[in-house]
Amino acid sequence: MRTSDHYDVICLGFPIWYYGAPNVINTFCKDYDWSEKKLYLFATSGGSGIGKTAEKLMPYVTGAKIINAEVLQNADDLKNWVSKIER
Repeated sequence: MRTSDHYDVICLGFPIWYYGAPNVINTFCKDYDWSEKKLYLFATSGGSGIGKTAEKLMPYVTGAKIINAEVLQNADDLKNWVSKIER
């Protein structure tokens, strides 16, 4: 049993890399069973928005429902983002 099997809601964070998640995130994600998981994505970026990051990640998180995807710039953004997560 993998660690992700114990959770229904998963938060996944990464830096924006050429308008998407870094390849290492795609590689990490494809090895897990995302069935019926609620997935919240957050990213950091010096200037890019979230763009189509969630769309680009979808083939690697098959079965997950991506609930939200946002770029966070500071601690206040993080606090606000966390307050929106369904538990």
